[in-house]
Amino acid sequence: MVHLELMKIATFNIRYSPFKPSSYAANDQVHLLAMARLHDQIKWESPDIIGFQEVLEHQYHDLKAVLSDFTSIGVGRDDGITRGEYVPLFWRTDKFKALSVNHFWLSERPDDAGTIGWDAGQTRMVTLVHLQPMLLGVSRSEESNASFFVMNTHFDDRGLKVLMGDFNAPRQEAAYKVLTGQYYADETPLQPADQSSKYCAAGVEQTYGRDQAPHTEPAQQYLGGSIPSCDVSAGPIARYFIDCGAQVQRPYGAFHATFTGFDNNPNVAQVIDFVMIMSSPSNLWQVIKYGVISNQFQDEPLASDHRMVCAVIQAG
Repeated sequence: MVHLELMKIATFNIRYSPFKPSSYAANDQVHLLAMARLHDQIKWESPDIIGFQEVLEHQYHDLKAVLSDFTSIGVGRDDGITRGEYVPLFWRTDKFKALSVNHFWLSERPDDAGTIGWDAGQTRMVTLVHLQPMLLGVSRSEESNASFFVMNTHFDDRGLKVLMGDFNAPRQEAAYKVLTGQYYADETPLQPADQSSKYCAAGVEQTYGRDQAPHTEPAQQYLGGSIPSCDVSAGPIARYFIDCGAQVQRPYGAFHATFTGFDNNPNVAQVIDFVMIMSSPSNLWQVIKYGVISNQFQDEPLASDHRMVCAVIQAG
């Protein structure tokens, strides 16, 4: 059993900033202000574990500087060192220790840094960390303090989409059903609860109380048909990922869409960022709270074109 009974997990696509600290002063100011807004939001939400997407090297260093209570791991996707976007993971130093870390690429050669999947428009990768909760009491032994794995990724938006991270794929995607074992197939579509739902684009389907993007191509074509076709109508499979957002009846806040764009145009709003937990062994985790957090405060510019997604989970 994991002794940390409650953990707050978050994912946040902060939008890459191409401006390095040595660039033009005006751009420096834009970057510094954006980082300050991100810092304020992260500190306020106080996650125990958080994964970021679209992080360039200078942004990664900025995040490490402001999140001094966290340990982190991340590499650039283009070379496995510093070039390109990172998908780093941060965890509270006083609550977890890392047993191992790993990075792999979403391609036919996952161990080769910078490789691109056959259908992808850009290099995509996964950051994987094996974490163990720190002992919280003298009566707890190292052996009984069970460890767990955390993954962070940013899926491609051009290829076929197949769990923390920006999936760029909606819930009715066949890939989503494969990942979740059609766990939510029997759910009755719900009317969206937030005011932004009435502004959805005509092509957006509204199910599970979330704003959804249009269908893309079948996930059975994943890897060019090199995997067997998965009959998602056959019912739940033995092991799958559970979407935390679909596990709570009353999510926190008024927002469902996780992508907003910088113009806050409701016609482009979609749910493409997720926090997921593994289904097996059963009852290992329970989702206590879930919320999509605003990316704008008062009249300030948006902190990112995505909203932070948070879930509080409880060890069984």
